[in-house]
Amino acid sequence: MRNRAVLITVDLESNSPSPDVAAVAIGVPATAIDGGFGVVTLDPQLHRYAVKVDAAAFRKRRRTGYAVCGPFSDPAIETS
Repeated sequence: MRNRAVLITVDLESNSPSPDVAAVAIGVPATAIDGGFGVVTLDPQLHRYAVKVDAAAFRKRRRTGYAVCGPFSDPAIETS
């Protein structure tokens, strides 16, 4: 992703949602989702997932009927 990214959580009905499904639920273009990060399962019972989204696209998102939380920061993690 070229711009700053943020982490978003979203509750989806699918057990294995694609980045495109997550983008629709969040209300951003599919190109705003970081495909390399993917859709990460946080809580399978609640169908809660995390995605990395372009911050500018998230600010301009359209509202949907899905439970969307965030944005959360995406700090760099350094390894030694």
